[in-house]
Amino acid sequence: MLRLLHFISTVQMVLSLALLGALFFSLSFRTKIKVFITKHFFANQFDYRHEWLKLTHCLNARELDENVYTTALRGLTQAVDYQVGCFIQVQNGELKVLANIDKPNLNEDERAVLLELSVFLKSKNWIIDIEELRTQPFIYEELKVNFSRLEAVSFQLVIPIYNGEKFWGMAVMQGSDNTSKKLNWELRDYLTAVNAQVSNFLFHHQAAQELAENSQFAAFTRMSAFIVHDLKNVMAQIDLILSNAKQHKNNPEFIEDTFETLQHTKLRMDKMLIQLTEKNASQDDVNSLVELSESVKQVVTQRCASYLPVPKVIIISETPVVLDKDKLCNVIYHLVSNAQQATSDDGKVDICIELSANNKYMLINIVDTGCGMSENFMSTRLFKPFDTTKGNAGMGIGAFDAKAYLEKIGGQLRVQSELSKGTNFTLRIPTN
Repeated sequence: MLRLLHFISTVQMVLSLALLGALFFSLSFRTKIKVFITKHFFANQFDYRHEWLKLTHCLNARELDENVYTTALRGLTQAVDYQVGCFIQVQNGELKVLANIDKPNLNEDERAVLLELSVFLKSKNWIIDIEELRTQPFIYEELKVNFSRLEAVSFQLVIPIYNGEKFWGMAVMQGSDNTSKKLNWELRDYLTAVNAQVSNFLFHHQAAQELAENSQFAAFTRMSAFIVHDLKNVMAQIDLILSNAKQHKNNPEFIEDTFETLQHTKLRMDKMLIQLTEKNASQDDVNSLVELSESVKQVVTQRCASYLPVPKVIIISETPVVLDKDKLCNVIYHLVSNAQQATSDDGKVDICIELSANNKYMLINIVDTGCGMSENFMSTRLFKPFDTTKGNAGMGIGAFDAKAYLEKIGGQLRVQSELSKGTNFTLRIPTN
């Protein structure tokens, strides 16, 4: 019995020693032990604080004529003191070189190898050492590559670039005989951290660029909407002339008014064409000293007098103000035209012009006896762009444009209305 127990304990000891030996001689086990010892008992290869400041300075010091990809590549190469590199995007199975530093065009073998590596990198976020791949291919499990082509590859490191979780491209780098580094655990960790910072820099820049482009398209769309709105007003004037031509074509005053209106219409259309064709043309207001009563009478006479009810202009007191006369006339026309459309032919539309009690504002009150508006409509829809009650006939930006312009010049557009009783728009225009 004692012999049996002794035999069993001996067998257990032998098996334990065999297992320990197998672990010790295992490549992965020895690698892990080596990394553990190096991490905890040896000095680091890099001064991380210094390297991080150097990388930050490199990314912030982008020259005006340098694209963002070159800056990103320079950050990666300088991080390990390499001299040669390429920044490559992989898109639809094609390689697109976006930047290079002292690297001639990729040869056919290099392109083929990189396409093979890209398939692997879509599922494995690994930094690849080409020399290590040549001599120890078993380290890169599941990587299938043509080793005859691999011999023609000149670069040493392949660093994958990811946009979020999606493989985007890669940076390939090459050092000189004096600067080439072995891809150990520390260099991998260090390059992974540097790559994360460079990727953030790159994709934040791309997002900002896309946002800027979207803003440009939005600005062009906004400008186009206002131009279409003005074109509708121009067409309304031309329709008005044509509708009265048969009845008044022999009237000298009508002919004179027609030519005056056409001249004004041509000037407005010229201005719109400049805005559309010359994207760099100044869009600033052309300000001048304006008599409000003169501008209001001009709008009523040339653009509103042929519709009922005919607006009545009442001048109580005034002082000249500095603003864009054409812009003001468009605002007045929109508000007066809306008042006429909301009012029956036997109703009233009055335009009252007066100086405020404190002399700080000129007030233009456009008062109608039309259908009025509800509190809910005024608070939720009246000044909302592209919201119209006129169907396809309206753009829904007139009231919004009027309010925006008055606020831009330091004024206000106020409205009071009651259903079935009418509306009063008050334009408050600063006098200084």
